[in-house]
Amino acid sequence: MRLAFLTNLTATESLPVLQRLGELSDCPVVHVYLYNTLAEAKTSPWKALREFGWRRLSSKLLSMMLSRVRTWLLKSPLKGIIQPRSAYEWVVARELPYSIVNNLNGLAEREHLAELRADLLVVCVCKNILRRKTIETPRLGTMNVHPSLLPEYRGPMPVLWMLYHGESMAGVTFQKMITEIDAGPVIAQFQYEIPPNVTESELSRSLFQLAASQLESVLREFKNRDGQLPISSRPGAGTYYSFPTAAERAALMMRQRH
Repeated sequence: MRLAFLTNLTATESLPVLQRLGELSDCPVVHVYLYNTLAEAKTSPWKALREFGWRRLSSKLLSMMLSRVRTWLLKSPLKGIIQPRSAYEWVVARELPYSIVNNLNGLAEREHLAELRADLLVVCVCKNILRRKTIETPRLGTMNVHPSLLPEYRGPMPVLWMLYHGESMAGVTFQKMITEIDAGPVIAQFQYEIPPNVTESELSRSLFQLAASQLESVLREFKNRDGQLPISSRPGAGTYYSFPTAAERAALMMRQRH
């Protein structure tokens, strides 16, 4: 089964999932698409500030600058001493085919995806909202890896919201993507008990590591059943949360300090 992979250019959380895919000889990754979050932030800096808050955004900007240095080193004779910390750095280190895209729904990008003859597009940590034609371009469609037990905590920042609401159980969902956000048929789900005093970044990292550990078995079953593997035809409405306000971020930070 031939795979394509889509994630944010600056994403670090998706790295264990992509690394695990790279180890599966019967499911080769033929191309990695990196959604250009930098271009989006430059176009709408105030939108990026509202979505992430100044602390998170400044941390991301610092990570981006350091990533540029590491990426340069990964292309040099010194690459053996650098450990990739993001999906982008990993594809550079592995010399995999990749594209930095502003929108995978564009005609040229969609035609490129079709030319790959990929059986499945795997999406993990990506802000690029896909349209139906893009979702349905691969033979078996598109699979989304989402860090919550869908249909609960649909939306862009489920880990933060689970901590905000004091949940004791989290998880990851492998889902067949449709145009409605995080609302497609569930393929598989795996629970994860939230440890005490865990931070958002720590919990996010643990959830995607869990997803990576289950990836081979999920893809094997998906392949054996030719993509027909939903455990529910479609999840219920569940809950949807968008980006938090500054006050909501501050409330979570205060709670975690105590």
